[in-house]
Parts: sequence; structure tokens; C-alpha cells
Amino acid sequence: MPIEKFTGVHEDPFESYRDDPALHALPERMTRANIPRPEALLPPREQAFIYAMTLAKNPARVLEIGVCHGGTSRLFHWALEDLGRPLPEGVHVGIDPEPKITVEWDELTRCRLIVGTSPDKLAEATEAAGGAFDLVFVDGDHSPEGVARDLAGVCDVASPGAWILCHDWYNQWVGEGIRLALARRLPLEETGIVTQTENRGWYRPTDSEVSWGGIGILRRLPGAS
Repeated sequence: MPIEKFTGVHEDPFESYRDDPALHALPERMTRANIPRPEALLPPREQAFIYAMTLAKNPARVLEIGVCHGGTSRLFHWALEDLGRPLPEGVHVGIDPEPKITVEWDELTRCRLIVGTSPDKLAEATEAAGGAFDLVFVDGDHSPEGVARDLAGVCDVASPGAWILCHDWYNQWVGEGIRLALARRLPLEETGIVTQTENRGWYRPTDSEVSWGGIGILRRLPGAS
């Protein structure tokens, strides 16, 4: 019996994606996700997750609290650029009181930088983005009250159902801040930790060993205010 050859769409399993504006990130355009970048200050697994999460959720607007060198902002830019939403959608806004940008920020055409603190600058960030945020990355003030304050502010500028990624979930102060936010009945639900890269080291200000790393996800409850 002769063996039939696949024809039509079987010759290109991605053919049905090519005209879909929400699925522009084809395999040949995704190689950047596999390039760890030291400017992101994140382990490679966390960098890959940031890119993949953005790609999967296809957000119209991304908020980043704590930009530092701009490496994570660049990951967001790459994913948003690969998704190809026509501007003014598919944008990223970062907030940092003292950014130390070492990436080529001018090339990150989907990124905006606001110098200042969160939550003070969140209203300005929302205006710059053109609306509420669908995806948020929180990596700013690591004190318990600072984390809780950031999360309270994020609830005011995030879309119902938005995904909120919290970096350094393993850190004891960040973890305490997340618990504070949840105890204060903010419209958030915990979905768990997704990148289990725990880094332990000696922290000179407290003369003690502390944990860093890990990304956990909260979700802005739909319909809550």
C-alpha cells in the first residue's frame, strides 16, 4: 500500500498562525528567549519565564516596578515586539527611583521609563500606557510594608484578571509583604510560585543569611474593586 505524503497545512504546522496578529511570535523569531542576559539580574530560567509568560498572555500593557539596569524591561520589549500588537498597544512602562540603565534603552521602542517611586507614580504610568495593565512585574521595595504598599497600588491600576508577577518570592521580607497584602483583603489571589530558583547568600546590612529569587504569581480578582 503506498504511503501518502502530507500535503497542505501539514507541510507547515504554523501556517494557520501566520495571519493572526495575536500569534505573530513564530519559532524563527523566538531565539532571543534562549539568550541569558546579565543586565536582567535574573537567573536564565526566570528570564525565559518572563519572556514566555508575556508571549502567552499577549498583554496590551505591561507594568514593571523596579527597573534597575533595564535587562528585564528588554525581555518584555522582545516578547511584545515578537507578538506584534500595533502601537499604542503592546507597551511596557517601568518605574524606578534611581535607574541605572546599561541596556540600549533607545532601542526598546515599546518601553517607557518613569523616574520615581511606586505607588506614587502609578497614575502617571497608567496614563503613559493608555489604560490599565494586564501584566505586572513587581521587583521594587523589598521591605514588607513596601511590598504590601506596591501591591495595594497595583490593584488600582491593574485590569480585573491581570497577572501580577512578584520577584524574590523566596525572600523573607518579600514573602511577609505578600502575606500582609493578602491579610488586608486586597483583591488578589495567590496562584503559587512558578520559578523555583532560590539563591541564598549573606546579607551584610543584617549580618545574616537570606534567600532571593523565585517568581510567584498573584492575580487581580475579576470584578473586585
